[in-house]
Amino acid sequence: LITRVLEYVETPQYLRKHLFGKISELQFAGLLPPLRTPHHPLEKHSKALKEGEIREGYAFTEKDLKVIDVGVESPLPLLDAHSIDLPTRMTVKISRTKTDDLIARPSRPPRPSIYWGYKVTSILSLLGEFLLNSSSYGYIVALSRKGTAIGK
Repeated sequence: LITRVLEYVETPQYLRKHLFGKISELQFAGLLPPLRTPHHPLEKHSKALKEGEIREGYAFTEKDLKVIDVGVESPLPLLDAHSIDLPTRMTVKISRTKTDDLIARPSRPPRPSIYWGYKVTSILSLLGEFLLNSSSYGYIVALSRKGTAIGK
């Protein structure tokens, strides 16, 4: 349950219905405050989107076109996503066409100096083994039902 709640909180609000739907164990998770981080934008109007802005979105197919919901009024066309299996959550960069229409292209999260959320990993092996073999993570918060609290 804690894994699912942490994933839910990390997900921008406009993506939650796509990624989680209605799950009974999350019925009260909506009471948790949203994160105030760059990947949780508050702007909901497409007119306010800036060219080059990076957003998290939910990519899917609509009428044989690849589109992505980035939290504005309607999904944006998704370009250059030939090898991506849909539906999926992904990071995109907002652009404009010559006719000033908004489009989105797959992108990487912004440079490492900007906090861009966290990833929840649930492991079944021994926690110590995981921590010793996990050099690719910047920070690790490890939880276990067994063990002694650090503060004691």
